[in-house]
Amino acid sequence: MSKITIILIILIIAIIIGIVAYGIYMVADWDGDGIPNYLEAIYGTDPYKKDTDGDGISDYDEINIYKTDPLSKDTDRDGLSDFDEITIHETDPLKQDTDGDGLSDFEEIFMYGTNPLKYDTDDDNLSDYDEINIYKTDPFKKDTDNDNLPDGDEVHVYKTDPLSKDTDKDGLSDFEEIFMYGTNPLKSDTDDDGWPDSEDLCPCSNMVLNITIIKWIELEPKDSDNPGDPYIVFTIIYLYKGTTIRFNETVNLGLNVSNLINYSFIIDIPDCIPQKLIAIEIRVFDNDTLDNQPADYIYSIAYRGETPIYVYSFIYTLFETDIRSTRGADAVLELMFETICKPCLEKS
Repeated sequence: MSKITIILIILIIAIIIGIVAYGIYMVADWDGDGIPNYLEAIYGTDPYKKDTDGDGISDYDEINIYKTDPLSKDTDRDGLSDFDEITIHETDPLKQDTDGDGLSDFEEIFMYGTNPLKYDTDDDNLSDYDEINIYKTDPFKKDTDNDNLPDGDEVHVYKTDPLSKDTDKDGLSDFEEIFMYGTNPLKSDTDDDGWPDSEDLCPCSNMVLNITIIKWIELEPKDSDNPGDPYIVFTIIYLYKGTTIRFNETVNLGLNVSNLINYSFIIDIPDCIPQKLIAIEIRVFDNDTLDNQPADYIYSIAYRGETPIYVYSFIYTLFETDIRSTRGADAVLELMFETICKPCLEKS
């Protein structure tokens, strides 16, 4: 056998040994992570380390289970390691914002404390991002201002301020205006009459006072020199802040009152203040010219707006300066008062 032949045989054997050795190396899994060395070479991972990036998750799990980057501790670069996202927070290691609310998982967990798995932590129909960055509401409370309206409803439905119980500062909460009174929670004076809704008996219209004559009893005859029927004048007044306010509107009944039992008439007056005194001033004259001595008028402290119906008897003295008049009461007048308010047709 020639020397050349021997050299060729040795080379062939060496090549075969090299090929076998390389094959053994490639199919081997030196770090025992479940990935053959040849695949680690493809992925660029370290065949001598189970966890190339040292994030606590083996290369095998990152590649085959979680699809994360085995070469990066934080695949989505949200500030949370893949290990923490998978095993602690249960967030998506492939997304910076798991719940898609505009806040990164890191911000929700470490800055705001909101739930990175919920778009709306408190279920008030405002995203955590909107609550924190736009409306400044509490992302942990459905109703930041405690007015019984969820923040989302205030913002999207009623357009009220979710940070204020009383958006228009009229003394009524937004909830009361919307669900109890039907007034406009965005206007302190819904009907623009000068009275705040909280002080307005009829916040959406003028108050109507319905007066019904229930009883008329004449105890003494009228002045014989001035025959005719008594003439009754009603004037509506009320007190506000210590001042008596008198309306110019009066109702004159130049009729035979004895024939007017159960007769009703309506006075449309400006809105009243339910907490203040409303009074009916009643004067009786002996004819429709109103130029003779009136009877003593009754100043009723009985009518208040909180309760709609009142019945009162009034005893007054007619024509006291007339020599034919006897002392004492000359007539009894009994009236019923009822307030009528037009409902707030358009609830806000």
